[in-house]
Amino acid sequence: SLSICTASIEGIAADEILFDILSSQSVCSRKPELEEWLRDWLTVRYGACPREVLDAWMLLVKEVYVADTSSNPKESALCARPSLTVKRVSSWSEETFNYSTRSLEKACRLLLSVYDTLKDEEPYRFDLADLTRQVVANYGWKPLTALQKAYQEGDNSAFEAAVSRFMALFPIQEALAATNRH
Repeated sequence: SLSICTASIEGIAADEILFDILSSQSVCSRKPELEEWLRDWLTVRYGACPREVLDAWMLLVKEVYVADTSSNPKESALCARPSLTVKRVSSWSEETFNYSTRSLEKACRLLLSVYDTLKDEEPYRFDLADLTRQVVANYGWKPLTALQKAYQEGDNSAFEAAVSRFMALFPIQEALAATNRH
C-alpha cells in the first residue's frame, strides 16, 4: 500500500528543522531515535556537531518546539502598539509564553559557547542570530511591564529607566537582523 505525507509549511519556513524532520519521516519505515537524527541533521547543517550544539537543540526540541500548539504564542513586545496597558500584540496571541523562555535562553548560551568553532558556518550564524533575536524579543516584556507598573504607581524615575531599557532593545534587534542576509 502507498502512504502519502503532506504538509502545509506556512510559518515554518524559518524553522527548517520542522520541515526537514517531517520530510525525512515521509520516507522512513521506522521512527528515528531523536538524538541520533538530530546529531546527523546538525552535522549536515553546521558541518560539525559539538556536544554543546546537540544539547542546545535537544533542549529546543524537548522544551520549546513541543510547546502547547493549541494556543498562539506570545509575540514580541517590540511589536506591541504603544500603550500603557498592552499585554499582547495581536488579539489572538496569548498573554503568557507557551514554552520555557529559560530553556530558550540556555539553548542560546550553549550555541554561543561554540562560536569560535562554528562561526564560519552560515546556518550556525543564522540559527544563533535567530535564537538570540527571540530571547531579546521575549525579554522585551520585562521592561514593558515595568514601565507600565511605574506609570501606574507614579514613579517617574522607574518609568524613565524602564523606558530606556525597552527602547534600547530596538537597535539590538536591528543589529541581530543585520547579521544575516536572509
